[in-house]
Amino acid sequence: MTCLFSPADFNTIQISKRILPERSFYDSRRLEEIVKDCAEYFDVTVIALKSDRRDNIICVPRHAFCWLSFECTYKSLTQIGKHIGRDHTTVSHSLKRAKELRRDDEHFYIITETLKKQYLAMWR
Repeated sequence: MTCLFSPADFNTIQISKRILPERSFYDSRRLEEIVKDCAEYFDVTVIALKSDRRDNIICVPRHAFCWLSFECTYKSLTQIGKHIGRDHTTVSHSLKRAKELRRDDEHFYIITETLKKQYLAMWR
């Protein structure tokens, strides 16, 4: 059996760049697709979702966006946050809230699970 990499190649970053070179290009488009779908499913505008508003009508779709982006792309919390004008700590908090919502709110769970399955079927 032939190994694709020599011992000198076992730098995780270099290996991932060789195996997944096209991922980052598509992930940027994917973030935009996720934000549009979340806005549509929760009946808010993309501008509102990316705004500074903190009312529940806007925060819930934002939590869905953060969770779906984390689950379905290879983007870091910082990159996900930049896409909606937030920092990584906000995205981390949003992931925590999304997990709680998925556990407690059946409607939220169904929407996020449906979108996740749709994205993974399209992108994998």
